Amino acid sequence: MKSLFFVLPALLLGLTACGAPVAAVTLPDTVQVEKTQTAETAVLYEDADGREVSPRRAALTEWRWSVADDTIAEVDPSGIVTGLRGGSTTLTLQSADGKISASCPVQVSSPLRGIALDDYTLYFDDELVTVGAVCHLLPEDTTDHPAVTYHIADERIARFDGSWLIPVNYGTTILTADCGGFTAQCTVTVVRPEEQP
Repeated sequence: MKSLFFVLPALLLGLTACGAPVAAVTLPDTVQVEKTQTAETAVLYEDADGREVSPRRAALTEWRWSVADDTIAEVDPSGIVTGLRGGSTTLTLQSADGKISASCPVQVSSPLRGIALDDYTLYFDDELVTVGAVCHLLPEDTTDHPAVTYHIADERIARFDGSWLIPVNYGTTILTADCGGFTAQCTVTVVRPEEQP
């Protein structure tokens, strides 16, 4: 019977050591995911002595995942992140009692899918009027921003200076934009002010 008293404390001590509670969690430096895709978040659980705690033991604690901006990404109870639109937000893992938490950035990439240009009408008379050209990147939330180069088909009608369209003479020509392997064109028309639509 005496042996029972010696065995039980030893057994309890062993169970306590094996079940050391989680004292800290660490998330990756950054979670990167493409729009509409998913990424699993790696989590390191540690006890008060800095020893790694297995996910199975860590599951004995109730954890809550959240993202700061749920229009950019969402996270499920398992830490799976889904990209919703291009941008950056913050991912947080916190114990239910709020005593343990960790956060890391989430970068959602939205690849460039195309470009577009609007038609331009320039007014040319005694006073020179210039217009800033705008190349629309598609989709609007793209995280890719390669350089844009422009070309005017007929510089006798209009010319391009930096990002400005400058009228030279009355008429119509074509403006071409190249960006990230995509090409778009639009019409540039130079008219007298009294010919405004």
